[in-house]
Amino acid sequence: MFSGESVRVKFRAVKPMISDVMDVFGTEVRIFDETAETVTVSAMVNEMAMLQFARSFAPDVVVLKPKSLAEKVMETAARTAEVYNNS
Repeated sequence: MFSGESVRVKFRAVKPMISDVMDVFGTEVRIFDETAETVTVSAMVNEMAMLQFARSFAPDVVVLKPKSLAEKVMETAARTAEVYNNS
């Protein structure tokens, strides 16, 4: 779906999202740091695919690393909030 280079991404997701994570990124993901509500996931993924996934499922998915990708998600969220605040 997205072209480009894959990068190592680490993100936190709510537990009900595990099946969605597997559907989008496959079974080659590592799941760790499980709490009652969340899991942390590490995967080699296309950066654009991860950006879209994080945007689509925010706030249930939070990008932890790489920091540059987390900042892109935050910038998008801020722009979205600004648009809604001004309408």
